[in-house]
Amino acid sequence: MCIRDSLRRICDVLHESPSIGDIYIAGLTEKDIELPYSVHFLEVGKETSTANKIEYWIKNYLSKKNPVPTLALIMSGDIPAVKTEHIEDFINKIKEKECDFHYGVVEQTDMERVFPGSNRSYAKLKDGNFCGSDISGINPQTILKYSKTFRELTSKRKSFLKQAFFVSPFKFIKIVLRRATLQEVINIAEKALKISVDIQRLSYPELAMDIDKPFQYEIVKKYLENE
Repeated sequence: MCIRDSLRRICDVLHESPSIGDIYIAGLTEKDIELPYSVHFLEVGKETSTANKIEYWIKNYLSKKNPVPTLALIMSGDIPAVKTEHIEDFINKIKEKECDFHYGVVEQTDMERVFPGSNRSYAKLKDGNFCGSDISGINPQTILKYSKTFRELTSKRKSFLKQAFFVSPFKFIKIVLRRATLQEVINIAEKALKISVDIQRLSYPELAMDIDKPFQYEIVKKYLENE
């Protein structure tokens, strides 16, 4: 399975999800991947940073919707074990709380139960060991309102911790916290970034199991074969 196969599986899942509207793909064109339904391809380079892709997406697509949506999902293209019910569960969780940024974490015991030997990186907190997910939710209106701040947060001249949270929230957790609870993570993030933050314990480890490394690919491949 190559990254395009993984992306195709994810797009199929999103397409089947009743809560999902438009689907956007960053870094590829219609020549790179064929899908039997309509998606939007963002005209950004493959080497464009995640933060810049998000800002481009919001300014050139989401901001032109009427009304501008208050919730949009961001997903990695390399979590092929994800299913429609996983997406719906995440959406149902984050819809319960209006926030600018929603992020998911998975407990180590849950990850190892579904994907034994996956060797994820975990933040050791008071209330458990957690790895970060490959799905998050944002409020596009917040990014539009604070677009200058958003750009500054991704600038190398600014705080590494603020930058780390936007580019990879889990790095923020790993770097800053050693003995905090998950709720304290939320409090620190909100204070540092001056936005409202929601961190959810996810029910499905599939949302955090990417195939970055060959042995992780083999684990996911075996998982899919046993479905």
